[in-house]
Amino acid sequence: MEPDMKGLQISTTQNDDPKLLEGDHITLLIETSSRSYYELSINPAGAVYDLDRAPGGRGLAWTSGAQVAVHRGADRWSIEMRLPIVGEEAFVLDPTKGIDGSRPKELFPWHFNLGRSRVRDGKAERTAFSPTGKADLHAPEKFAKLWGR
Repeated sequence: MEPDMKGLQISTTQNDDPKLLEGDHITLLIETSSRSYYELSINPAGAVYDLDRAPGGRGLAWTSGAQVAVHRGADRWSIEMRLPIVGEEAFVLDPTKGIDGSRPKELFPWHFNLGRSRVRDGKAERTAFSPTGKADLHAPEKFAKLWGR
């Protein structure tokens, strides 16, 4: 629920612009069984800021290839996101594209956190699926588990 849709803070409409993090946005941090970790942030305009945060990762030179759709209503905005999982060891073939990792399983789960930043009057309100106890989401030891069957 967003009671102030007219007050949304959209700091950029360009992909890979770090200014995106200065306005309203949703962030997904995801760690696969083979990569620690990726960051994907999306704002209400549909701009995407994604980077590979793994040691030796490609940073902003990496692109998730995520397909994103943003829906804006009278009192809310939401995101649909489709993530391309390119498979385990794909980083060796092309370290700049897609999410490296095999399908999450009970024995080899992925870890993630999902957060929202809402900016009003120069102050950011943050919420997280898995609270970190810090001012940001970047605490992999606090990530939640994700697995499939």
